[in-house]
Amino acid sequence: FYRDYFYYIFFIIPIIIDQFRTFIDKFPSYMQNLTRVINDFLQKSIIIENAENIIGKELIPKDVSGITLYLISRINLEEIDIFRRAATVGRLALNTVLYLIVGPLLGIYILNYTDKIKTTFIKIIPKRFKNHTTIILERINKVAGKYFRARILISIIVGILCTIVLLVLKVDFAILLGFIAGLLNMIPLLGPIIGAIPVVLAALFISPFKALLVILLFAAIQLIDVYVLSPIVLKYQIGVHPGVMIFSLIAGGALFGIWGLFFAVPAVA
Repeated sequence: FYRDYFYYIFFIIPIIIDQFRTFIDKFPSYMQNLTRVINDFLQKSIIIENAENIIGKELIPKDVSGITLYLISRINLEEIDIFRRAATVGRLALNTVLYLIVGPLLGIYILNYTDKIKTTFIKIIPKRFKNHTTIILERINKVAGKYFRARILISIIVGILCTIVLLVLKVDFAILLGFIAGLLNMIPLLGPIIGAIPVVLAALFISPFKALLVILLFAAIQLIDVYVLSPIVLKYQIGVHPGVMIFSLIAGGALFGIWGLFFAVPAVA
């Protein structure tokens, strides 16, 4: 099971690094597009125009491109080039590490290390508690394993849906942003919000309307996740009722913060 997800990550990471490098290359043009969007908004803003008519004074210069272009000019192009080169070197180093080191070690760990940890832990437990401890560990391992497998599956589906939406809307770096959205979806409640921020910003570089479409479609994906996908997958995997799951997430987050969000459902199960 985990090996399949490792292959998925192994395939997707080089693509993500390529898109990050492309983002660094296009960053100045994105700033210019953002300048145009801001100028268009200020020039067409009815609220600002009405306010200026009432007070008889110009609130905001009609053309702020000079200010924004000044800020862009302050960006050190050499530093951007450093990031670009770092992305290239990082990709080569990552590929080398994945092929030569991480792959074999991860395979060995998955096959052997988990059982050794459990066996070693049981050995140090007093004999009178061994049977009870073994039962508890088996239960924890079973429930936690099913829960995190379910969360990984849900996040992959959400990431794929987000990527498809971004590809259809022709948002740059769709695979990178979809991967980020899916990865952060592993964090209940807060993760989807954090993951949507860079996506909305990337769409805003194109147009405000496209950013609005992204917000609406991502909200629809989250509704599908919360009310359809997660309840079905989690109930099938660990047998937790959707209502109990939502309550446990709220209570876990309130009592223990981010770790409470991660472990609330396994604890209830």
